[in-house]
Amino acid sequence: MTTADYSVKLRDSQCRTIELFINGACIDELVASGIPEYEAVESVQGNAFWNAVAAGEIGEDAWITN
Repeated sequence: MTTADYSVKLRDSQCRTIELFINGACIDELVASGIPEYEAVESVQGNAFWNAVAAGEIGEDAWITN
């Protein structure tokens, strides 16, 4: 399995926007370790989101705008 890299655009209530870049190889690694694909995607995207929140780049109330 080879998951392509992709991005997810988010906006928060303060009208800040961010584009999170998701590394497909990270998803593939988790799937190869036995994690279901949907959980792997959720985990990698969630980590990217919470890292952006911790860095002050986006608020916890952000939503996907793609």
